[in-house]
Amino acid sequence: MPLSLPPALRRKDPEILALIDKIHIVADEAALEDFLAALAKPDTGRPVTVAFLNAHAFNMCHRDPAFLSDLMACDYVLRDGIGIKILFKLMGRDPGLNMNGTDLIPRILKLFGNKKAALLGTQSPYLERAARKIEDGHIKVQTLMDGYRKEEDYLRAVEKDRPPLVLLAMGMPKQERVANMLGCRLSYPCLVVCGGAILDFLGGKVSRAPAFMRTYGLEWLYRLALEPKRLFKRYVIGNFLMLARALRLSLLYRAARVKPETRPAPPLKILHVVRQFDPAVGGLEAYVKNMILHQKNAGCVCEVLTLNRVFNSKEPPLPGHETIEGIPVRRVGYIGGQRLFFPLIRPSFFKSFDIVHVHNTDMFFDYAGAVRARMKKPVFATTHGGFFHTKDFSVLKKIYFRTITRHSCKNYNAIFATSRNDYDTFKGTNGNLVLRPNAIMPLGDFTASGPDFIYIGRLAKHKNIAGLIEVFAALANRFGTEGNLHIVGPEWDVTKEELKALARRHAVEERVIFHGFVKPEGMETLLKKCGIFLSASAFEGFGMSMLEAMSVGLIPFVQPNESFRELIDAGQVGACVDFTQVQDAAEKIAALIPNIKPADRASAREYAAKFSWDELARNTMQDYGTFSG
Repeated sequence: MPLSLPPALRRKDPEILALIDKIHIVADEAALEDFLAALAKPDTGRPVTVAFLNAHAFNMCHRDPAFLSDLMACDYVLRDGIGIKILFKLMGRDPGLNMNGTDLIPRILKLFGNKKAALLGTQSPYLERAARKIEDGHIKVQTLMDGYRKEEDYLRAVEKDRPPLVLLAMGMPKQERVANMLGCRLSYPCLVVCGGAILDFLGGKVSRAPAFMRTYGLEWLYRLALEPKRLFKRYVIGNFLMLARALRLSLLYRAARVKPETRPAPPLKILHVVRQFDPAVGGLEAYVKNMILHQKNAGCVCEVLTLNRVFNSKEPPLPGHETIEGIPVRRVGYIGGQRLFFPLIRPSFFKSFDIVHVHNTDMFFDYAGAVRARMKKPVFATTHGGFFHTKDFSVLKKIYFRTITRHSCKNYNAIFATSRNDYDTFKGTNGNLVLRPNAIMPLGDFTASGPDFIYIGRLAKHKNIAGLIEVFAALANRFGTEGNLHIVGPEWDVTKEELKALARRHAVEERVIFHGFVKPEGMETLLKKCGIFLSASAFEGFGMSMLEAMSVGLIPFVQPNESFRELIDAGQVGACVDFTQVQDAAEKIAALIPNIKPADRASAREYAAKFSWDELARNTMQDYGTFSG
């Protein structure tokens, strides 16, 4: 007969199981060294948050949904203590190494030698003592705050000092809540660790258990003996409660006495297939990463399949396996080049996933469509403009699209068009064609109104940056327009040197500034100098960079390609100008600039805010369910 479970607990079981699945299992010491090395990398581009799940936290998850949500939002959740080990054993799963925070965090500290750290938690004098001990390891403690402040106080302090390491030691659930806030709102790469009582140990407030007790998982008993009144409920009542919950959950997990309809649903495993991913930089790569991060926050397990080389790079092949910002990445070799390639991947690789989501209609798209019958999995695709980014080989592209691409489309459960132009292009190729415009991550929470101009994107031929520089030169030389032109983005198939030479010929070399790729934390200062966004791009899959610029109030003057024209018409802010007609474009922009009002910048921000990642991720998940049958 089925277990007699309260309905509320039954509803919570899938969420608890999703948390168990999220735990990052470290198999052995070699894997631990690799994991620690990954945590110490400074080039993540955003904060990485680490939390620990012990028996006490497991119990808290059952009664505090907000705490459970904060744990799920962390990049890494580690197994801590014998209680969770017992749970894994009962479920028939490998618990891996015990990742006790009190032992692990000192090893993390060693990796941050000669770097700055923030210590947030406990109280005086233990906080200061812990700081001195940490500084003995050649770490500069830059930020020191006790654990009784308001959460916003911690955010302001960390934003001001920007330390690479943030150690939280204010206890559950506050430290996980603060970690989640820092992870969402900090704009620079750092490691945020939920350390529990680590500063109390380092500061001498609490002593460690003898080694033999730690070896056998009895440190809780030692602490109970030291503080029986305070810890009786947590360790005596709590441990029995945890074991009862673990036994019940393991029975559900194994389906030993449970009817099929009561079995908790496992988290959805999604494979995102994209030809280029981190360290490649671009709108498509950013889209895939943001989609994955939102799906992970919803409890999904996501991975990336990509190629093992960055196009237009002379660097050697990238590692076959890597974890980037908590995202497992599988890279494969290929035969061919940038336009036509055959990925060296077996169809059986796809079978371990519940959903396969392909991005763009390239050779990965055709391959996944061709082997879909062998996958026996739902397969989806997002268009991202297809392969019509340039007019090169336009006749061959149209023939390819009308034959091979059209045939491949029929093998997909649904296709998501990122723009009205894409929707019209792909109409008739698949019975489940859905318009799902891209989403954007706002570039900040401010309104830019400076005198400068900015372009954001790759230095690629189809972006026509040469034409953009020529129009800017006409603005400067013919109309006396003030301000500089900032060009932000990595080299692709156009070099910075040839663009600098062009600026030199037009006598604006000193006013055209090349920044290369700029990380998010460096963008705010630059954007506040600017008031105008320029793009002469001949083709855009969606126009993400324009909307990102509008999110901080920049007014767009852009080439009238299909995507830009669609966005300008809908947003009613900025204008389309033909950069191929240099003098006419400069004259039009020069006439429009004096008419820009603060209300226009407010309208730009309001329109950009409609492209919400939360809404897109939610709709995509619903589409998976709707079209997977």
